[in-house]
Amino acid sequence: MRDLPYQEMRDYFGSCEGSGVLFSEGDLKGKLKFTFTCRDDSSYLQFRDILGRRTLYVQLLKDEIYLWDMLKNRRYRSVDVRNRLPVMKFLNPSDLTTVLWGKIPDLEVIENERDLAFYGDSTIFSFKSSNTSFGSLVNQAKFEFNSINNSIEIKITHREYGKLNEKLIREIPDDIPWN
Repeated sequence: MRDLPYQEMRDYFGSCEGSGVLFSEGDLKGKLKFTFTCRDDSSYLQFRDILGRRTLYVQLLKDEIYLWDMLKNRRYRSVDVRNRLPVMKFLNPSDLTTVLWGKIPDLEVIENERDLAFYGDSTIFSFKSSNTSFGSLVNQAKFEFNSINNSIEIKITHREYGKLNEKLIREIPDDIPWN
């Protein structure tokens, strides 16, 4: 199969699901495994800690992001998430959905073979891809914020196109208080 652009890939497959690991350094240090599903331009992620407990549920709905901290039983709106997570000041939710689909979001990039990076304001975004039967797909994204000594790395360990994990597509309960 040829290397499909993001929009064509979404239109052709309609959905995808997968899993991965998020590593963070700095103020929020840790490692969380996650599962995800994408339908069109929306994504849903469920994070689990090292003990297997569901810790975070995230909805990326076009340009909005909603987060449910399941351990603290609190939910957060887009503005709250953007204020707490440095990466969300540079990326919008649809950019993260693009990465989950396996494509590099439309950012100013500097090309270095198959790896791409964006540099600005002491911030480095890098994407690593691998060749698959579906063309070149992102399997790692790293966001480094040198000014605050934080970084987030996302590794996609499994991805299937045309599949949808309907258990991940749900509403955050109304009785969960807003932060």
